[in-house]
Amino acid sequence: MNYNGHRNGGIVTSVAVASVVAFYTHNIVATLISAVSAFIFALYPDMDIHSTPRKKFLPIGLISVIVLYLFGHHLESVILVGLLIVPMTQRHRGIMHSILGMVLVSFAWNYMVSGLLPTTELNGYLYGVSAIAGYLTHLLLDTHFRLV
Repeated sequence: MNYNGHRNGGIVTSVAVASVVAFYTHNIVATLISAVSAFIFALYPDMDIHSTPRKKFLPIGLISVIVLYLFGHHLESVILVGLLIVPMTQRHRGIMHSILGMVLVSFAWNYMVSGLLPTTELNGYLYGVSAIAGYLTHLLLDTHFRLV
């Protein structure tokens, strides 16, 4: 699958995620962050190659790392650095295209975002589940993924 296919799949998934989150939480911030999480992670697995998502997300991510660090969110900035660098150390269709990679990355994302925002019982897992929805969309569109 190419960038356009993954982007379109990410849009569909993020609209679906936003609809579900809005229905259950009635929280616009949680809805927007969940939708953005789903979209980002529909493109994220291809960060392991010189791709359009990498060209777009890397500069935004690096600016975000600096902003997080300057505002005292040191742990969250370290997690984001890891999320940006780890894919670049992997071969294409390696761990970034696996269920294990999806779970690990989504857990890290959820931990990072939950550390930045006030959480309730429901949205404590919401951002990770939204990331999984987007990530799984990518893997299914590629129809080439492994358990490990």
